[in-house]
Amino acid sequence: MGTALFRDVDIRQALYNNDLKKHSNDDDTLILDEMGVMQGLHRVDIAVINGKMHGYEIKSDLDTLDRLPLQAEAYSKVLDRVTLVVAKRHLQKAIVLVPTWWEIKVAYSNKKHALSIKKYRPGLVNYNIDASSLVQLLWKDEVVSLLEQLGFAPKDLRYPKATLYKMLTENISLAKLKSLTRTILKNRTNWRGQIQP
Repeated sequence: MGTALFRDVDIRQALYNNDLKKHSNDDDTLILDEMGVMQGLHRVDIAVINGKMHGYEIKSDLDTLDRLPLQAEAYSKVLDRVTLVVAKRHLQKAIVLVPTWWEIKVAYSNKKHALSIKKYRPGLVNYNIDASSLVQLLWKDEVVSLLEQLGFAPKDLRYPKATLYKMLTENISLAKLKSLTRTILKNRTNWRGQIQP
């Protein structure tokens, strides 16, 4: 019997059944499939937002690692933690393509030819969040609202989105921006692809 080939959907379901199950009754946690970052240029396979923003990137047997270097660069600008879950055949190549603080897990076929996931490398917290990238997770009206709370008059907020982003990052600390961004994302009611934990 040949080795089973695991698809994205197989690995994703295993993560929901195991790693993410602990969040099932947590009202302070939002779990999203396909969360866009960098203005939607990249999509995190699963994002878990609570006291931290934790992204899960899946590379199944049917995937390539072609996009992983650019994904790693983008996710490392906005996520506090990242877990890469790779099919066993991708492991050795993937290790050198992602930062050393990323957690790595391996999806493999166990003795019963079923999917199992095991930890290969523990992860660390990312201390290099980029404010100008993080603020792009917010929508324009959300940024305007924050700037109004900071004391800006409505007439001062009729600028393009990029200018408003810059105004916010120049007038708020990174720690405060991280906290506010998580709160806003968790409280959004019109996410596409939202999974209720």
